[in-house]
Amino acid sequence: MTKVDRPEDPEEREPRPPANRRRRILLIAGAVVAAAVLAVAVSFAAVRGAQNAEAGKAQDKPAGFQLPAPDPNSPPPPSAASTPSPSSSSSSSGSAAPKTDKRYGAPVAAVVAKDDTATLAGGLKAKLQVDDTKATAVRAGEVAGPAIKVRLELTNPGGSDVALSQLAVNAYYGTDSAVPATELTDGAEPLLGTLKAGETRTGVYLFSVPDGKSGSAVITVTDAAGTPITVFK
Repeated sequence: MTKVDRPEDPEEREPRPPANRRRRILLIAGAVVAAAVLAVAVSFAAVRGAQNAEAGKAQDKPAGFQLPAPDPNSPPPPSAASTPSPSSSSSSSGSAAPKTDKRYGAPVAAVVAKDDTATLAGGLKAKLQVDDTKATAVRAGEVAGPAIKVRLELTNPGGSDVALSQLAVNAYYGTDSAVPATELTDGAEPLLGTLKAGETRTGVYLFSVPDGKSGSAVITVTDAAGTPITVFK
């Protein structure tokens, strides 16, 4: 028998995807494209934001300070040698500090005669009278015999009272007036308490000085601790 070819039935061809499947594929493809576009937009926005922030920091940063350029026509500044310092001018105009006398172990403010009136470093005025006498030993270490009696008259010319607790009176004798004399208590009447403003008082001090040495005796007086002494000779 002869085989007769039948015409191809359209229904027997390759099946086509249904319409709803094609629609789903299109939706998925559109979503992927939209996500890609959104990602690109977000990245671009982030980059622009970082650039704007850097630009803002650069604007907020203050510009570095620059010294003005010197004017070539301006006069030069004065040199240090031409301008005297206050310390040098004051030291040259002021008086020199009293020098320490090794014999007395203290700086000497002034040396005056025994019968002169002197102003002490603390402001009190002092006047002396020195006489030969004989002393009696009362305390240990004292030596009876030749001595000098020093009458010290102090006057307070100031407007306020002055405590006499820091008053110091000493005597020296010898060739260089460098031998300290021992202070005695027999007949001594030292100045104590307070010397009122405008007041004058007299005290008595005794010192052991060998016979024949009273002519070399010098008396030192200071009315305040740490101040230079006044030498009466």
